[in-house]
This record gives sequence, structure tokens and C-alpha cells, in this order.
Amino acid sequence: MKRKAMVIAAVLICIFALPALAEWATVKNYNQGDRLNLRAKPSVSAMSYGKYYSGTAVQVLARDAGNGFSRVRVGLGNGIGELEGYMQTQYLAFGSEQNTVRDERPTVVLRSSDGRRVFIRDYNNGSNMGAVDSGSAVTVLGVGSKMLHVIAGPDTVGFVSSELATPRLSFSKAGSGSTQPASANRYLYVWDPNRRGNRLNLRKEASKNSTALGKYYPGTEAAPTGKMQNGYIEVRVGGVTGWFDSEYLLEWVQTDERPVVTVTSQNAVIRKQPTVQSTGLLRVDRGSRLTVLGVRADNYLHVEINGTCGFIYSDEVTPHISYSR
Repeated sequence: MKRKAMVIAAVLICIFALPALAEWATVKNYNQGDRLNLRAKPSVSAMSYGKYYSGTAVQVLARDAGNGFSRVRVGLGNGIGELEGYMQTQYLAFGSEQNTVRDERPTVVLRSSDGRRVFIRDYNNGSNMGAVDSGSAVTVLGVGSKMLHVIAGPDTVGFVSSELATPRLSFSKAGSGSTQPASANRYLYVWDPNRRGNRLNLRKEASKNSTALGKYYPGTEAAPTGKMQNGYIEVRVGGVTGWFDSEYLLEWVQTDERPVVTVTSQNAVIRKQPTVQSTGLLRVDRGSRLTVLGVRADNYLHVEINGTCGFIYSDEVTPHISYSR
């Protein structure tokens, strides 16, 4: 029995020691000023959660997880205010090489509008990770489209609005040769790297097996809500909330394949929801031209005209657009 107890104790020691054995690496951008994308999937075309500075330490969850990427967790290693994703392995330093990496993480000063406290938030649900006094300096790990990933203390890491920081750090650097429009910091855009004419399913839930709320064309604008799950981003598209596969979203318009249709019915109505019982948002005359964002299985089209988004039945426009080609 004594030997058995010793074996059990040894096993328990190994189990509880596992977190301490986790592999760590450091972001090492080869050119000064460059930043490394944390991607939703192991692909250079996948959605970027943020761009991280040289000197940022990351916990390696799966080294060389595919396509030259490693799955990593960015934070302090305590599970609080952290973010998981994929980084290209060639831009990570391991072992003793980490001692040679330049620390380019900038320091910013956070100021609240009321001059009181600035709250550090969790990326996924917005919960409070801690707070600092207005005027406090924090270290920036990475820059997202609207948020900064910061260390605000020895046990406090999380996200804060980039609008509260001085100096102001941009997701797309000035002078970088980027052709991204200013709106790239507020929206994402559907794209398809594989074949022209493909459309992206807007899912009811964060799963490829979930009900499709419609198929959306490259160039369609989507506003992220801040929620992420299973490689999907929750977004609002023209008043509809659903989930897009992050691999097919970019921070700027790559191609705009949204078709334009012409209204053939007299006094057709664009409705708030895809049903004849729904509230009418706008009456459109015959000959009006509508931009199609997506098409539903019930043959309603999600359309936009002069800033108004809603639904119209496909039989009321030409050319006819089918859900299944």
C-alpha cells in the first residue's frame, strides 16, 4: 500500500507540474517596427485578432500546428485576459534565442473621459479584468482594429479601447504602403481566396453545421460584435446578427462581387425581415437599382439602397439570383 501511495503521489506531482513545463516563445519581427498577426486559423488569409510587437511573450500550445503556424496564447499565462490564435513559427524565438530579441512593446498613457478609472476588459465577453487610474502608463502587447492588448500590472492583462491611449496606435501603420480605407478599423469584409463567385454562409451559431441565415458576397461589410468562437466571428450585417468563418474576412475590401439588380415590380417594398408580414422600411419604384449583400434559401434577397438595408423577394427583381447555383 505504501508503494502504491508513493506512485499515486508521483503521478499527482507530474499532473500539477504540467503548467510549469509549458513552452514559451517571444515574438521576433525581423524588421524594426513590424508586427506579427495573431490569426484565427493557421493561414495567412485568416482573420487577424491583432498585430503583436517584438518582445511579446507567448505560451506555445502547439508548435508547428500546420501551414508554418504555431497555436499560441498571448498573456501572462494565468488564463486571465488572454487571447488564443495562430502565429507564424518563423517569427517566434524559442529557448536562448529569446534573449536576443528586441523589446519593441510601446508604452501608452490611458485617460478616461471622466478623469477617473480606465477598465481593462476581456476580449470575448467584455468582463472587467481590472482598472487603472486615468493617466496611468501601460505596456502594449498588440494592436487590434479597435482595441489594444495591454499589460496594466503584474497580474492584470486585457484589452482597452485604442481611443483612450496616447500616443494613438493604429492597426494599419501610417507610411506602410497599405491601401486599406479608414473604415477598416471599424468593419470586416467578406472575401473568398479560392474562386470568384463563391459566397460565404452567415451562420446562426458558430459552427459550419449551423443553420445558414444567407449566403453573402465578397465585398459585403460586417460589423464585429467582439465575440469569437470556434474560429468564427459574430457580426452584424445590414441589421442581421450571425457568425462568419473568420478565414473569409479581411480588414479591407479585397474584391467587391456584390451584384446589382433592378426592381421589376411596381411599388415594391424593402422589409425589415424576410417575410411579407414584416415592417416595410422603404418603398422602391420599378427601375430602382439595389445592391445585393446576400441571398437566403427562402429566395429573399438581403439588399441595400442609399444606406437602407432590408429584404426583398427575388421574383421582384432582375436578374434572378438563386440561393443554389
